[in-house]
Amino acid sequence: MVTKIKVLDLETTMDSSKKFSASPHDVSNSIIVGATKEFNMQDTNEDNFISDSYPATRLSYPEWLFWEEHSVIDVLVGHNIKFDLNYLRNKRYEKNLYPYLKKTLIWDTKLIDFMMKGMVKSSTLQELGMQVHAIKSKILETTLNEGKKTTDIPLKDLSAYVKQDVEVTSQIYRSQQYRIEKERVFGLRTISNFLNVLAIKSNALKALSSIECEGMYIDSDILSKEMSRCAEKLAKVETLLTQKAQEISEERGIPSSWKFIPGSNKSLNELLLENNIITIQNIICKDKKGDVILYKTGKKAGEVRTKKTEVICPLVTYSKEHILKKYLEKREKGYSFDSKNINTILTSISIGASTRLTNLSKFLTLLLEWRKYSKLNDTYFQGLCKNIYAHDSCVHTNFHQTVTKTGRLSSSSPNLQNIANTEEVQKCFTSRWGAKGKLVIIDWKQLELYCVAALSGDKQLIKDLKSGKDIHREVAEARHKRGVTEEERKKAKRVVFGILYGSTANGINYSSPDISLEDAKEFVRVFYSRYEGLNGWQSHRVSTIITEGLYSTGASGPCWVHQESHGSIMTYPMDTRRGMSGLPKFSMAVNYPVQGLAAEFVQLMLYEIYILTQNPEYKQQVILCNTIHDSYFFDIHDSMYISFMTNLRKLLDGAKKLCDIKLYDMPLDLPYSVSVGLTWSDQKEIYR
Repeated sequence: MVTKIKVLDLETTMDSSKKFSASPHDVSNSIIVGATKEFNMQDTNEDNFISDSYPATRLSYPEWLFWEEHSVIDVLVGHNIKFDLNYLRNKRYEKNLYPYLKKTLIWDTKLIDFMMKGMVKSSTLQELGMQVHAIKSKILETTLNEGKKTTDIPLKDLSAYVKQDVEVTSQIYRSQQYRIEKERVFGLRTISNFLNVLAIKSNALKALSSIECEGMYIDSDILSKEMSRCAEKLAKVETLLTQKAQEISEERGIPSSWKFIPGSNKSLNELLLENNIITIQNIICKDKKGDVILYKTGKKAGEVRTKKTEVICPLVTYSKEHILKKYLEKREKGYSFDSKNINTILTSISIGASTRLTNLSKFLTLLLEWRKYSKLNDTYFQGLCKNIYAHDSCVHTNFHQTVTKTGRLSSSSPNLQNIANTEEVQKCFTSRWGAKGKLVIIDWKQLELYCVAALSGDKQLIKDLKSGKDIHREVAEARHKRGVTEEERKKAKRVVFGILYGSTANGINYSSPDISLEDAKEFVRVFYSRYEGLNGWQSHRVSTIITEGLYSTGASGPCWVHQESHGSIMTYPMDTRRGMSGLPKFSMAVNYPVQGLAAEFVQLMLYEIYILTQNPEYKQQVILCNTIHDSYFFDIHDSMYISFMTNLRKLLDGAKKLCDIKLYDMPLDLPYSVSVGLTWSDQKEIYR
């Protein structure tokens, strides 16, 4: 059998004003030079070498990089190849990559290395090259370290550099392919399952490249208004917070020269917890006899001489400072004022407390509010502004498949994963077609519960999910032996997910102080008595990893490497607690495979959905524009809405069958919800 392989690498300009100066989404950047290597890999491992390199003008498309649509390339290879695909997909070239790539396996040596090492830090091209004894030139690295750009390198030298990169990448590919084929990957037990996951992630990479290039549209008028409102609220809250800090400082006897800084943990410790405070004061200078020293010459002649001196000032101690110290984590440089623990402290302060404690309560409330608006302004609004591209008013995030240890996707520049619960920011995301378009969000409901049901085979959990029972309410009612309120259901939900993530009763009590240790123990008992199959699966996870996995002393420290039943090779750090030495951490042993299966399912369906959006009948008016956790985002023109949603529902309804064939047997159909709105924030659920 002959496999046709094409290895690709591009070098580009670095003229973007964005943090990533080589951004493929910036119209000021273009391809300078590229190289390909084509060869046929046979069973004999011999190849037919073809390589060439040409410069590309700043606005012309490098046709030499492509192959005819009817000419099948089985594998397209590159290191961090999504970057190269994004340049080739750039809209100004008017090139649709889908017809060329739909039958091609994308082999990203960076991604494959990450998967082969058990989801730990991926290696650079130079590091991988050294492993296969291929030396990579450092001319580009040297040039960039000197503050220069790629355009400063002579074209002849840059062409030689990119050709060498292609050769190194081709050697890395052959090494990776050989190791997988000969099952010489550490921890690999079932090659077919591993190849299934490899194909899923490689296909997802195609979809992610498309999403990045399409981007999410932001309404600049709405963004400007929301930023102004946020700035006004931040200024108002900061004034009130500073005033309240001043009142507390006077109560405690802190010198007036001391200045409160809202974002400083050191400042919070000094204000609320320190028994003494060091301030810098101007002390009058005196001679040995005790007489005041005056300046004898200069502009200050005749004035009293002073010098800045550190002065230790004793402070009034809070009568109930133990309330603070009970819930705050002690660190090397003082207590950490974590927002979650501050909320716990607020509930612990009674209404009838002293004036001093009442002031403390008001101060902490204002501090949380200040943090909210400060984060909105600095992290979200300012972060978005820095990443909006003027030519299309979109943000083009960068998705990562080689960061999380569970295989979950992450993103940066900007990080769209963290905007999920910020309404003020969400309303800035609208359809690029304005009033003639809609934003649609598809979300897999309770995906992790369905994944743990599949992995554990728990009959009762499968039965409850199939009948549509509310798992969290069932657990809450079993715990309280009666009907429960919505608040009690939410508390049970935290417990359920805590158990799924491997938390013990102590861990649940620590992460949710409003749930007592006794209550947490009873919740755990009730949950496991109902779902005995899940309890058994979790109980045997550590022994399964030790029995089937391999012990490693890798660069990140001692760990266990184990291939899970759904195909991924995962790395489990050691438990360092007394009596547990040498065992993988229980919480990770039970959580990683669930998260891993969920991640692979989301990426499996991501590509299937991407294929659907490429249907010519939609005339590029149906855009897959984002994915967050278990959700997919679409920007759809009204004229295509009904047709696309009809076909999308058919695809989603068949998700179980696709998963059974390409990934893992699911015992149940997977439920999902559909919501629609003019913006991200005004989504209305129309189906679940």
